[in-house]
Amino acid sequence: MRVLGTSTKIQCLPAVFAKTHMELCRTQGCTVWPGRRPALWSSQLNLPVPSVSHISNLLMWIVICLASARTDAFAADSNRSTNPANAPGCLHHGRPAHGHLTGDISIADNGHGYHHIPNNDPPDSDDWACPDWLISKIQQVGKLWDRKPRVAVLDLSRQGGGPFKPHRSHQNGRDVDIRYVGWAEEGPYEGPIDLSGWTGKYYDRNRTQSLVDIFCTTGASLILVYDGRLTGSDSCRVQFDGTGAHRNHFHVRYPDPDGTDN
Repeated sequence: MRVLGTSTKIQCLPAVFAKTHMELCRTQGCTVWPGRRPALWSSQLNLPVPSVSHISNLLMWIVICLASARTDAFAADSNRSTNPANAPGCLHHGRPAHGHLTGDISIADNGHGYHHIPNNDPPDSDDWACPDWLISKIQQVGKLWDRKPRVAVLDLSRQGGGPFKPHRSHQNGRDVDIRYVGWAEEGPYEGPIDLSGWTGKYYDRNRTQSLVDIFCTTGASLILVYDGRLTGSDSCRVQFDGTGAHRNHFHVRYPDPDGTDN
């Protein structure tokens, strides 16, 4: 939660003072030069001492003004955390295996066509990326997928990027792990899938290939998989990884939009 500090601009206060002053002039009489806004109870205007009702009105308008400013500030803070368009400039520094992030935000746990699964990680500790790049890509994939089971999003990056054990990459906001698409006799399956374990029976290669194709369509450059029969394209390389590191998810990487080694 953001607490309002002394730097918060209360832009309506001058208008409040002017409003109260003009009301005092109207009811008790004073000289106001055309085109000028009188200073509050200026000695040059020779105003009478304001009545209790005028002071009460002034205090009421100040309270309303401050409440409005506080509401606007918290609304702006909310927009900054949820609306990618309002996020500060986000940069992918270095490389996936040696880099960091600035200006990153945490992806929403649920969105159109996708959901984020933290597994054993603490909440909001594994889901950071640039709002106008990787997070936008995931949201785009979810909308294009738009079916059940939802796209299961696993690890992105730590807040600010950097080392993220046990991953060798995931350091500068360009990598995301995605669960293989599952299907059971009764329909969509959203549980974990290990291609080398008993949950591998829920693995649906055709649906997973369709999801891989969508990631490629949105600009992914590299996808690491444990199923060597999945395919990509010239611009979207799908690579078999036989180490077993990707037996329960496939790894998607997007190119660096702001250049490498920055």
